[in-house]
Amino acid sequence: FFMRKAGIIIAMAVWIVTAVRLINVNVRAGEDVVTAFNTIKYDNVDTIIEAFGEYGKSYMEDGEKEDALVSIASCIGIDKNYDIEHNGDVVTLLNRSADGEVKMALNTTTEDYGTYKSCTNYISINMTIIGRTDCALTYKNMIDDIFTAGKIDGYVNMSLKGELNGAVNYYERNRLADELLDILDAKVVSENRENDLFTIYAYTGLVDEYVMSAGRKININIVQEYDSVANKTVIYLSTPLNNLDY
Repeated sequence: FFMRKAGIIIAMAVWIVTAVRLINVNVRAGEDVVTAFNTIKYDNVDTIIEAFGEYGKSYMEDGEKEDALVSIASCIGIDKNYDIEHNGDVVTLLNRSADGEVKMALNTTTEDYGTYKSCTNYISINMTIIGRTDCALTYKNMIDDIFTAGKIDGYVNMSLKGELNGAVNYYERNRLADELLDILDAKVVSENRENDLFTIYAYTGLVDEYVMSAGRKININIVQEYDSVANKTVIYLSTPLNNLDY
């Protein structure tokens, strides 16, 4: 009963949190990332929002998981044209359209200690918006608000993905990355600019949130890779991190 109500409580609380955000938040935080990304002219662009967190420790029946996922989906504008799938302890909500895909899942893990069992529920949200970056921050903020309202302990990452035709040479790949860092006034924390694995971790004061790594702040992640099948160079600009399988 508690977890069934939790989905409704989240739906109500999100609107309150969002209203406060509109009044108080520094609207530049995050917008600079989108602006910087769009200084490069790409062949194709996508927005990818990826979130994961702990969703309580009370055991949830499948119906309760469904209710929670449907409530969360409604908070980001999905109230129809979705499928619900059950697979063991995992319940998944999937919405596909010409504009992209949203996949949300609630999974329960159970540990048996002999005299008692411990349950932990985990939620994941993966959203891909095809051909657009202008709404990236809006959806990231929505999911941030959902996590805040539901007291979900986890992370929300925003990745902007762009494609350039052909294999961009080493000099040009470095120039593009350095241009993004300069626009964001970001300082490199660690990097690997080898041809097969081009990854930069950096920090900028233009973005409020960050993660800590070896005692240092990180909130910008630039990744570049070459897709030999499509003959495209793919560039990711993420905040605070890119946890995608690239």
